[in-house]
Amino acid sequence: MPFTPKGPTPELYVVPRPADNQSMRTAEDSGVPEFTAVSAEIVERWGFDTRLTGDLARDLTPQRGHTIDHINCPSCQAYDKFVKSDLHGMAGQKFLDAARVWISAQRKSDKLRPRTLETVAEYLRALNKFFKDIRMSPINPGMLKAYQQARLSNAIGVAGKIHRPWRKMASHSRINHELNVLGQMLRACNEWEKIRPYYFPLQTNSWSPREILSEKEEEELFRKTAGYPEAELAYCVATITNNTTASGVELRGLRLENVYLRPTGEISEIYIPPDACKNNYRPRKIALNEVAKWAVSKVYQRAIKLGSTKPEHYLFPIRVKRNEYDPTRSASRWFLRCSWNHLRDISGFHQLRPHDLRHHAITRMLENGVDGELVNAISGHVSKRMREFYSHQRVRVRYEAAQAIEPDYDVRKLVADGRRRSKQERLKGKVKPQRTETTAQPVQTDQDFEELKRLKIRVEQLLANAKPKERSTV
Repeated sequence: MPFTPKGPTPELYVVPRPADNQSMRTAEDSGVPEFTAVSAEIVERWGFDTRLTGDLARDLTPQRGHTIDHINCPSCQAYDKFVKSDLHGMAGQKFLDAARVWISAQRKSDKLRPRTLETVAEYLRALNKFFKDIRMSPINPGMLKAYQQARLSNAIGVAGKIHRPWRKMASHSRINHELNVLGQMLRACNEWEKIRPYYFPLQTNSWSPREILSEKEEEELFRKTAGYPEAELAYCVATITNNTTASGVELRGLRLENVYLRPTGEISEIYIPPDACKNNYRPRKIALNEVAKWAVSKVYQRAIKLGSTKPEHYLFPIRVKRNEYDPTRSASRWFLRCSWNHLRDISGFHQLRPHDLRHHAITRMLENGVDGELVNAISGHVSKRMREFYSHQRVRVRYEAAQAIEPDYDVRKLVADGRRRSKQERLKGKVKPQRTETTAQPVQTDQDFEELKRLKIRVEQLLANAKPKERSTV
């Protein structure tokens, strides 16, 4: 992506378009003060730490001027070269050197927030284990595909040996993010267009919902882990997130001046500053209920013991070494890991993550009828899909919703009656009709024999009468 300036563009000196028989007048002819080199202001606004020289530097100075309709305008053409050129010479540098130059330019451009820069630096460290000694210009689509496969399996075959440079295998989403950073570096040195048609990111789900705790599990979590010193920090952070929706990265960015603990009867608050957020939707003020106020007070007292005494000091200072903290720097991403592992072991919820409690708090608000816009205002930003999923996530709520559409009649009873009825009908269809018994009558043989004789005589008489008469001959 092209770099955007930090502030307004340099002042443009517009000169009229010359007539056909006149030569073009420049700003130099109009008495504009002369500039011999491009000002450092232009370079600084575009986020570069190098200075331009030569024809490009001369063309970018205000003294060159613009034509009225910018046709064949030397200054516009110079700016076009300025945007498209590889000002750092990154194309010929090795990946590690190019990464240092590129991340330096990103910091000066103010396009990325500090938390995002921290994540980008982690992506660069992962990329460096594969592309360390490769120059930017020879990188091709095959290398990107090979990186995907190596990162998925955490294995690279070199000289007949299998190396595992990363700590563990990466997900599809993580690999896509890492290669996206590499793509931005390649765009900065004009090497991306030859790769873009052949690069295909790994398929990922847009959002993967996680199961939340039930009411009974939530109570069990905080009841079992209460009072354990080794899990006290994780317990306080879990309580704050569960009652405010503030995520771990937002809590790490809190300073003492962002915490407003007020006397009983007044509303206490915390303010999530912009530099502690990953996007523009997250800066917000969050009111503290009594449970959250207690937990924030505990971590506030802990910060004072660790040396955070000024308003600009962090609520969670970083540990420099054992029993030594630097309050001017925020805690690392892993400041909660040890304490959170203790909380998992004590509670038995081994798959629980700190960020899960943010979703848990959002679910509780939606279940209690809090308006979606107010949920967005408290939590920073919740997508419509996430809001719809977590609004009826608990089993109890889903069961009550199912009961609302349950009919008055009992389907189970109807099915049982139907089975009995169909069985009876089948049995009825298989029954054969019963035969009626008849009693044999005694046979009178003498009378029957006489009757048969009379019938025989009668038949012979009829046959004799039926014979045709013989014809006479003359």
